[in-house]
Amino acid sequence: MYAGTLGQSKAMALTTSAFQDRGKKSAWEAWHVYRNVMDAFLEVINNPFIPLTIDSLMFAAIDRFIVIMHDKTSAGGCLNTTRKELFKKRARKIGHIPPEKVSLLNHFNRSV
Repeated sequence: MYAGTLGQSKAMALTTSAFQDRGKKSAWEAWHVYRNVMDAFLEVINNPFIPLTIDSLMFAAIDRFIVIMHDKTSAGGCLNTTRKELFKKRARKIGHIPPEKVSLLNHFNRSV
């Protein structure tokens, strides 16, 4: 897909970074459910030397996006809450649940 097809902002916000057992299709579907994450991705792209923090609004948007990638029916909550729910109630294997919030933050800051 090209910037002309997606639009310049969306094309810029796309990332090649991947998460455990979640591919591009999962990310694409989550993007359609939670489009607000594009603003966070663009902010990170436009300011790559400003590290994200757990308390930042940008990280909150990315956190929610990852929750949706792993569980589109999630009523809310953060990664850590979703991890517990998926592991306990839905009996997903540990390798098939999202990363901890701190791990995601570290991954995201490294990839930028």
